[in-house]
Amino acid sequence: MTLLDANYILRWFLNDVVEQANIVAKLLAISKPNSLVVDRVNLAEVTYILRVQGYNRQQVAQVFDALYSYPSLASIDETDQLAIEVFRDTNLDFEDCVLAAWHKVKGYKVATFDKELQKRLAQTS
Repeated sequence: MTLLDANYILRWFLNDVVEQANIVAKLLAISKPNSLVVDRVNLAEVTYILRVQGYNRQQVAQVFDALYSYPSLASIDETDQLAIEVFRDTNLDFEDCVLAAWHKVKGYKVATFDKELQKRLAQTS
């Protein structure tokens, strides 16, 4: 298994450093199925960087859809997939979307003062 960091994913998507983008594209294309992993921390970092650069929520979610369409990427777990969907459909920060997903998928209680997150949690209880 190989972990992909946020900069690797960003170079691939943004194609702002062509040589590096090509390296990533080649790795995605030739790696064995389910041999590449993106952890939750790097999903959050990619989300943050793209939002700062002006990408909207739907565009950010499309990046993950495109990335996970490669057979070389290990399947995204149910919690992270739901977090991306919540992020696409709400105004919550990605980190709060992860908490909402853990609440829904795993049944965890979430202690928060965030009113928007509290509303989302109440909807999924």
